[in-house]
Amino acid sequence: MIEQRLIEPKSNENYFTILNQIANLFSTKLLITNRNYYRINATSLNSIKQVINYFKQFNLRSSKYLDSLDWIEAAKLIIDDKHFTLELFRIGITSTEKGRKKDNFFIKK
Repeated sequence: MIEQRLIEPKSNENYFTILNQIANLFSTKLLITNRNYYRINATSLNSIKQVINYFKQFNLRSSKYLDSLDWIEAAKLIIDDKHFTLELFRIGITSTEKGRKKDNFFIKK
């Protein structure tokens, strides 16, 4: 998920054009929340696969790279229809054991 303000307060810049292009890249829609934010969600199998391919081609930097590896591992379980198994829970435990604080996108608390 990408979330960005509709208008940047300091520059008054509107992010619609660039965020709409990103949404199109991942075959999803640009949404507007009730909090005046744009939001892009990759929820279909097709868009999830496109995000995986993007992360493989364009690595993120620093701890975001490690987060993307965990996200890819969890997303592959969804693609393989194994996301209702304990394996997804183990990904979160393993990441936490490595000493990294995790925001888990797939496990509801």
